[in-house]
Amino acid sequence: MGAGAVPMSQIYEQLLGQPASYYISILVPALALGNVFGSNVFNLLGILGATALVAPVPVPDDILRIDLWAMAAATGLMLWVAASGARITRGEGGVLLGLWLVWTAGRAALG
Repeated sequence: MGAGAVPMSQIYEQLLGQPASYYISILVPALALGNVFGSNVFNLLGILGATALVAPVPVPDDILRIDLWAMAAATGLMLWVAASGARITRGEGGVLLGLWLVWTAGRAALG
């Protein structure tokens, strides 16, 4: 840097009273969670909607009977985990991973 140049991190710290890394550490988990929810919503509504405009999309009965309710429960669980704090704890992560393993094994057994 040239003489008299001030790094942006120092400017942020002067303006906001905290180092920029503090604000980034708060925003990154929220951005990641928003990205996951946003991409899922777009895939369901945008991609599936555009596909249905071209040709009807058949929905198998087992998706309506089983998968729809499982995804609603998973969404509720994720909202609960997100509301519990800014971090997913090891215990919560273990529960989520265990549920995913049970779900995957169950779907594989059903064929």
